[in-house]
Amino acid sequence: MKSLSLLVFLFLLCLVGCSGGQASLVGKYKSEIKMPESAKDDPMAKMAEGMMGFFQFDLELKEESKFTMTVMGMPIEGDWALSGKQITLTPKTFMGLNSEEMKKEGAKNGGTMAKSGDMDKPFKLEIQSDGKTLKAIDDMGGQKVPGELLFVKQS
Repeated sequence: MKSLSLLVFLFLLCLVGCSGGQASLVGKYKSEIKMPESAKDDPMAKMAEGMMGFFQFDLELKEESKFTMTVMGMPIEGDWALSGKQITLTPKTFMGLNSEEMKKEGAKNGGTMAKSGDMDKPFKLEIQSDGKTLKAIDDMGGQKVPGELLFVKQS
């Protein structure tokens, strides 16, 4: 009987300790660009890498499947979901405006707001083997990013 109790206890302990999953992803991430080795001597690639330094992304994956991403001080908020090793971020608001409000603001400003059609397009990340790095597997907002866009967990 004691061995059965011990076995049940160890099983429950493993479930709690090994759960990982969504809860282990909750936290704050900073972006970085990893350029391919083949581009190390390419002046255009170096210029692109330098330009990407201005576009720092701060990502926070929150409990209850919510996220906030800040790009150049502008917040994007929405929902996130985990499926296997893939995270899908689905934006709901950009600078506090939903896609319909973005369309209205864009029309008022002569089309100077970001394309609202792209605003709510899901963005996919892949969890890397270290469990602390997320690699973008989509173009960010329809923009091709040189090299790899990574998000590294800070806390």
